[in-house]
Amino acid sequence: MRVDYKIKDKFDFTVFGSVIALVIMGFAAIYSATQNNPAAAGNFEKQIMWSLISIIVFFIIYFLPAQTFRVIALPSYVISILLLIFVLFAGHKVSGARSWMNFGPFGFQPSEFSKISVILMLSYWLSRGNKDINNIKDLTVAIAIGFVPILLILMEPDLGTAIVYSAITLGVIFWAGINLFALFVVLSPGIIMLASLFGLGAMILALVGVIAVLFYFKRNLFTSATVFVINLASGFFFDYGFKLLKPHQQKRIETFIDPSADPLGYGYNALQAKVAIGSGGFLGKGFLHGNQTQLRFIPEQWTDFI
Repeated sequence: MRVDYKIKDKFDFTVFGSVIALVIMGFAAIYSATQNNPAAAGNFEKQIMWSLISIIVFFIIYFLPAQTFRVIALPSYVISILLLIFVLFAGHKVSGARSWMNFGPFGFQPSEFSKISVILMLSYWLSRGNKDINNIKDLTVAIAIGFVPILLILMEPDLGTAIVYSAITLGVIFWAGINLFALFVVLSPGIIMLASLFGLGAMILALVGVIAVLFYFKRNLFTSATVFVINLASGFFFDYGFKLLKPHQQKRIETFIDPSADPLGYGYNALQAKVAIGSGGFLGKGFLHGNQTQLRFIPEQWTDFI
């Protein structure tokens, strides 16, 4: 395929321009968070370097034939799963999670690279001519493709990355054309689990909502009963699963729901974020003038906190 054709007729300048704008905004945010901070020396320069490398890699991949991705989807997924298994036994522990593999001075997280392979594998599976995302069998396989790495990552344990994988899986399934009922079946157990954190009353109220939605969709009795039982089991067994989490993971979930429960500990960052947004208002305090940033109220504020 000619290069000029892919640029003139196929290249989406709107999407590419939006990505570049976000990258530039990221530069500004990281510069603001790291300037005059010895603990973050070199982070801004690294961000620029990796952004340039990413743009180069993007264009290399963009000009590859589409068939290339179909060919590498399954092998890359299998390799990713093997790496995620390997890191559980021989990985390097960082911040309580055995998620890094070190090779001399270099290190990487298999869970980061596996995101790409999961997207490729899901896309490959769902784009096959005989697949229907609204068919229970095909939907189950798609969820399993995302669930296997999620389970391995939870064993590291790295709850934050596992949540990202859940979002990736749901995003791909959504864009594959899942209907509202199938989407409800996928999401409702998670909603019941979340409601159970607020107590039995909240969980019962959520289950009543599930029943109401099932009546709205008017599916057959067997399908409706199966969906309800799955949701009921999710709520009651979640308490057991919650107790299996590490204490810091339990705290992270609890403070996500109510940051004020631990204002000087796990809820500190969330509360400081609210202070930053509230004090800045709609227009903000101006570049390099944010109190929470410049006075360093947030530890490691140049990371995901941005």
